[in-house]
Amino acid sequence: MDKMGIDKIKKILYILFHILFSITFTGVFFIVIKHQESSTDRILMLLSTGFFMLLILFLYWFIIKSRCCFPINKKTIGILFAIFFCIQLGLGMLLMVKPSWDFGHVFDEAVALTKNNSWEISNIRYFLRYPNNQFYLLTLTCLYSYCRSFTSAIISLPVF
Repeated sequence: MDKMGIDKIKKILYILFHILFSITFTGVFFIVIKHQESSTDRILMLLSTGFFMLLILFLYWFIIKSRCCFPINKKTIGILFAIFFCIQLGLGMLLMVKPSWDFGHVFDEAVALTKNNSWEISNIRYFLRYPNNQFYLLTLTCLYSYCRSFTSAIISLPVF
């Protein structure tokens, strides 16, 4: 196969990847919207995600399609990294939940241990029955205690 044929296959695979990624992202987006608790949450999610999607499309068009506008250097990459970091942080804050599944027991116990400043576990039967969560409890308790050493309040760290 010659170089032209390989380049054509690469271009087709590149476009196919973007199409499949877009379809997957859109599907996950609508699943999340469908499972929101209230209509206000749905509207907020639609507006914020729509804004971010338009921002990403604009950045894609501005940077990729019109490369002649400015050279891509370390400063540009740093600015884009900061923009995407802020977008991810904003979406992470919008989608933050209080864990209620298996990790919820560990999270609640770690916060309680940090607040009480003791190592007395209130729900010891859970951790004896599921010993795989003991390491997570120890890690979260140490992390929260470390964070508490810098402030007097309990900080409930987001769980991503």
